[in-house]
Amino acid sequence: MASIKIKLFKGKTLSDGRHPVVLQIIDDKRVRKIALELKAFPEEWNEGLSRFSNTHRSYRKHNQILEHFEQKAEKIQQELILENKPFSFELFRSRFLGSKKSSRLLEFLSNHVQILGEQGKLSTQSAYQSTFNVLKEFTRNQEISFYSVDYEFLVSFEKFLFQRGSTEGGVHHHMRNVRAIFNEAIRKGYCESEYYPFSHKHNEQGYSLSRVKSKAKPQSLSDQELERFKNLPLEKYPELVDSHMYFMFSYYTRGMNFNDMARLTRRNLKGGRIVYQRRKTGTTFSIKEDPRIKSILSHFYHPGSTFLFPILNSQHKTERQQKDRIHKCLRKFNRDLRKIGELIDASIPITSYTARHTWASTLKRKGISTEIISEGLGHSEITTTKAYLENFNEDILDQTSNYL
Repeated sequence: MASIKIKLFKGKTLSDGRHPVVLQIIDDKRVRKIALELKAFPEEWNEGLSRFSNTHRSYRKHNQILEHFEQKAEKIQQELILENKPFSFELFRSRFLGSKKSSRLLEFLSNHVQILGEQGKLSTQSAYQSTFNVLKEFTRNQEISFYSVDYEFLVSFEKFLFQRGSTEGGVHHHMRNVRAIFNEAIRKGYCESEYYPFSHKHNEQGYSLSRVKSKAKPQSLSDQELERFKNLPLEKYPELVDSHMYFMFSYYTRGMNFNDMARLTRRNLKGGRIVYQRRKTGTTFSIKEDPRIKSILSHFYHPGSTFLFPILNSQHKTERQQKDRIHKCLRKFNRDLRKIGELIDASIPITSYTARHTWASTLKRKGISTEIISEGLGHSEITTTKAYLENFNEDILDQTSNYL
């Protein structure tokens, strides 16, 4: 049987200097606490009696409340014995608080995914859906409570992700999502902050995402590889022509994201420039439409379409339809790039992001100032690159195309 006792929790000090009164439950050597919404200074508490001392002005009333809590806890324990149910902190807590809110992690995460979809946040929804799927696989389709997720659980989940082939960046992504779900659950009252398993200023022993902080790895083509890419005999590989041109267009447009490329229309062509807003950051870019870019756009030109590339069309009306179509085309694009990488004997796996990294690295090798470009890789560095570019006028940026 679990040990249950009322305590003054001196491990936590409230803003007024007092400590919370809690119901402490010890079961299988694990200590849990339930806040009783009462508080006291140390001198107002009788440790031996687990009651307010007579120095507290409302000690009689508060001690009656504590008596009630003790009786309620004892009654719940007896009920569990009569029902032949093993003691469970989650079940005890639910009955003690009379809470209708579920402490089940997967259920909460599933609902969160649904809400994101209803809000039209499809990319974020997809990211959390992915985390839900791997968590469900890790727990073998068994529901888990927020209170069951501790440091050991997260370390085991981390190991599971690596074993199934995730990179450090992938593991970091899922752990970040789990942490965000915990924060949301605590805000909404589905979990108490005391059981937050991640490292923070009051619990430095919690799980830290720095365990899986990925280091940037080179993802750009060398000058020689880039030349082999440019000079690939496309007449031998007609099935790769479109993907080859998508890559070169991205390269010539400072590594434009495939999602942004897919949504370009004729309205983005203004006065010999491509003007568009990056969906990820909301930043507006204006890029000179040089002859190489014009040649690629001419290849894809279709008089019956307003889109510059044959990825989206008038049938893709909703955001969901557009997102699904772009995702499908991006998969093919990356498959084709892997094939091209093999053909040119590239030292790295070529992906859609390689164009952006190659653009930055090529200019850096040509001596372009780091105030104009950043050779850093990965999302955080890409964002930094964007920030640097915003500070220079179009004439300076236009000149960089001469080095490509």
